[in-house]
Amino acid sequence: MIMTMSRPEQETSILGNVEDRTWDIVSADPKFIRLMARRGWKSKADPDGWGAVRWIVPLRAIAVRRVEKRAGNPNALATARKNRSKDGRSARKDTSA
Repeated sequence: MIMTMSRPEQETSILGNVEDRTWDIVSADPKFIRLMARRGWKSKADPDGWGAVRWIVPLRAIAVRRVEKRAGNPNALATARKNRSKDGRSARKDTSA
């Protein structure tokens, strides 16, 4: 029986098993379930029957990244435009002709 859950109840849990070198992922979040299906991961129904879906994936399939590394340099674009204008080149192409 699939029950309707509130958004906070639609959680995703990821448990690592070092011995088997796998991740055990259980989720009731519809967006995450669709994402895993689009990526081609085969799911199993959760034995508890509360509407969650379960995957067992290889340890190498999930990468944990630092947030700062993905954020990038917020001043990079402004610096690049400034450097281009010093070279005498326009930062934007003139499309009026």
